[in-house]
Amino acid sequence: LAPLSSIEAARPGNLLPLPRTMHFAQRPVFADVVMQGGMVATWNMGGPSMLPPSLDDPPIAAPAADLQLSFSDGASVEDLRNIGPGVWQYQLRVPPSPARSQGELRVEFAPTPQAPQPTVLQASLPEAWAVVPSLTLEPSPIPVGVGGTLQSDLRVVLGMDPPEYRSGEVRLSLQRSGESVADLISTYGYDGFFALFGRGLRLERDQTYSAVATINAQTPFALDTDVAPLTQSSDVILGVCGNDGSAGEMSDGQMLQCVLSGRSSNLKLKRRIDIPNQRVCDMGAEIAFFLAQPATVSLRLYPIDDMDVSGAVEATLLSAEVLDEGLHRIDLTPGDVRLGTYLYEIDATGQLGNQEMVRGSLSNEPDRRDHLALGHTIVRSVDVFDGQFVLSRSDAQVAGRGPMLAFRRSYSSSLGNRIGPYGRGWSSPIEGHLSFDACGVIQAVGGEGAGGRFVYDHDDSEGNVVYRPLDGYHSSLFRRPSGDFDLYALDGTRYQYDGQEYQLRLIEDTSGNRLSYEYTPIGGRLVVTGLVQDNGRRFDLRYEVVGVDGLAMPLLQQLTGPDGIDVRYRYDEKGLLTEVRRAGLGSADPIEQFSYENFGRYPDRSNPTRSHELGWRLTTATNALSGAAIQYSYNPRWSGAEQGDGSFADVISLFVTELTETDAGTVTFSYVGERGRPGVQTTVVKNARLYDTTYTMNEFGGVERIDDPIGSQSTVWNLQHRKPHSQTDAEGVLTEFSYDAYGNTLQQRLSGRGEPVQASWTFIPPDTFDPPVIKNRAQTYTDFRGVEQTYSYDPAGRLIGHSQGGVSMSYGYDARGDQVSHTDYNGNTTETAYNNLGLPIRMTYADGAVVSMAFDARGRETLRTDELGRATITEYDGLDRPLRVDPPGPGDRRTVYDDSTPSITSFDELERSTI
Repeated sequence: LAPLSSIEAARPGNLLPLPRTMHFAQRPVFADVVMQGGMVATWNMGGPSMLPPSLDDPPIAAPAADLQLSFSDGASVEDLRNIGPGVWQYQLRVPPSPARSQGELRVEFAPTPQAPQPTVLQASLPEAWAVVPSLTLEPSPIPVGVGGTLQSDLRVVLGMDPPEYRSGEVRLSLQRSGESVADLISTYGYDGFFALFGRGLRLERDQTYSAVATINAQTPFALDTDVAPLTQSSDVILGVCGNDGSAGEMSDGQMLQCVLSGRSSNLKLKRRIDIPNQRVCDMGAEIAFFLAQPATVSLRLYPIDDMDVSGAVEATLLSAEVLDEGLHRIDLTPGDVRLGTYLYEIDATGQLGNQEMVRGSLSNEPDRRDHLALGHTIVRSVDVFDGQFVLSRSDAQVAGRGPMLAFRRSYSSSLGNRIGPYGRGWSSPIEGHLSFDACGVIQAVGGEGAGGRFVYDHDDSEGNVVYRPLDGYHSSLFRRPSGDFDLYALDGTRYQYDGQEYQLRLIEDTSGNRLSYEYTPIGGRLVVTGLVQDNGRRFDLRYEVVGVDGLAMPLLQQLTGPDGIDVRYRYDEKGLLTEVRRAGLGSADPIEQFSYENFGRYPDRSNPTRSHELGWRLTTATNALSGAAIQYSYNPRWSGAEQGDGSFADVISLFVTELTETDAGTVTFSYVGERGRPGVQTTVVKNARLYDTTYTMNEFGGVERIDDPIGSQSTVWNLQHRKPHSQTDAEGVLTEFSYDAYGNTLQQRLSGRGEPVQASWTFIPPDTFDPPVIKNRAQTYTDFRGVEQTYSYDPAGRLIGHSQGGVSMSYGYDARGDQVSHTDYNGNTTETAYNNLGLPIRMTYADGAVVSMAFDARGRETLRTDELGRATITEYDGLDRPLRVDPPGPGDRRTVYDDSTPSITSFDELERSTI
């Protein structure tokens, strides 16, 4: 967008402010004409010359009658005259309407001794422009709030007619009563160029404001735009925001930022319910709004059923109350409003009589926070307790050192109507964040630590806040003095969350290798746009903002990664993920398609005039190439969770009743008893061969008895760890378990057939490690024969020794955690070298033999050279499947994949095939 070769311009029909000058010179063989603007035309008898003109060349006097100038688009030449030897001058009147005018020169020179024939010169003249610059202000009128501050960004947009004109320096001025109060200078300008004056700029109410721009400033071709007046509108209600309590209590400053950003006009009251863990938490909420001036305000709620607004008022929260300008916060609890969806209406009349009304939706619905609870039984991806299923997909991953660079998605039917950046019901571990409720519980959502709940325990001597895990989880959570959170899994892997947005920022193993997360605000929401390993390998994620149910939602469109990884995603207008394609593989592009059903609303069990939204659920997942599909059928069922007063919170949800897979048949699920309430709770699963298996469960969803055609099994649960205390199989064999404080198995005892036998473990205390958070490293293991094995570790929790029966092995590591040496029971040491990705590239054995490997950017082994120097080459397809293996010796091994059948055909070195 830099300026073109000429910025010479005037308003349509006007003369250029400077006359144009031409110089003609004669050389022994060739001649030049030099025109204003630096253009040079050269000619001679033998053709054009590239030599520059010389000031010593004699000038040529051309008769006026032989000098012809013409311009396009109606531009005209005036006052053409000879002002000296070989020097001509003219005035140019630009076209009568905005346009680019191009000119040509034609001159005939008489014969000379050097050029005995008449010479005709034709050359292009510098272009000229008829230009009309203009300014527009967006938005207009501009909303102005308390104290005269702008309530949105003001864009001052420069227009060019014709739009292809590029100007020189632009000076743009915001003026108050004719005097400049803010200026911007750009080295060039173009059509659509704009200046941004940010939200919060203060305007004085008794002054007039305008904007004006000058293009080609500080040149003779400067042109001013017309003055653009700044029209103001004084709102009564500057914004509305809802706080559902998920981020904890908001300060007035945080709430003000939320209101003025217009973050949300769709508000939610939440009663968080976790049926498997029998946990209920009422999330108090607020409706907050900001008045630009004193006003009389009413706030009412109207019920919505099946998208129709009832005329009856459900609740009046404000009734013609006179409020001062500023922030106002109205508290709500789920007990204030019955379950359902409402239209809220804020009606405000300002002190000058100007009236404004803001409407939005408010829902009071149960917020299911179930996850795949510990101790639950899963049959064909369906939880037999609550009938919810999880469908998991891995779209891309590459091998290497440290936390894996991978992108995985999961669909959860319990959250099937919840919209997110991967489509309704879909989530990804990369969405990891901490969620806070009003009951003091922190939950790790997404990420590998998903589901863990924590409550405050104590402050340690280093200023860290230490939290205690709940519900059978034993990971560690700390809030650092910086405000950031560190969550440590049992194996010592660290998940760091920032202290402001509580988003997962990095994953780090005990050797310090990291996977970092890059976030970008898109559509008012922070989303992960990059996953980056220490070695520089990365996945990039591209989103587009779409409107879904009145919300601006960024939806993932494409994921790209090393060596051509390219995954594309498509959605429908409801924000439902409909197709995932692994691109770049031509006609063999693997495609998975998804279809859904809208289950609408379901009547309230105690008040049939009210209803609960069930919404969309996944019904079919189909491999588009092979036609293989998974189909789900649902039925609505009520569940309950006991509250503090002994009553039960009711939840309606969809239970999977039938699952059909191509080539695997149909499985049905029949549920007895209302989940979460006292009484018998069983599920009967009928498999594709029509055999029944009955699961009887406790109130937490742990299976206590299984009855199938073979016999019966029973389980007694350890509810502290959500693990079995004892199990009795169909033959009467009793297995008993004991655990340490971190849920590690200390003893497993078998009895009921012959002499009782047992296996046992001991574990190294966490304070042995640095940091003291590793809780699952076994120190000894004694098997059922009484044979003991011992293990030793370095401070990072890496295994360095293993002994049994009087012999031992040892392991050595480098600073990155790569195992660089291994000494076996016979004392033979193997040394291993690694590339920058953490992949082994050379192994040196005790006898001096060397084996080497090579890998591509995705971490796939492409070459292996054995100790005799013989090479094996492996080639892969885009899905990382081996296509060809070329071993030492004649022939190779090939594999052909037909995903439409689907079938796999293998050819050995002799071209013999196996299908």
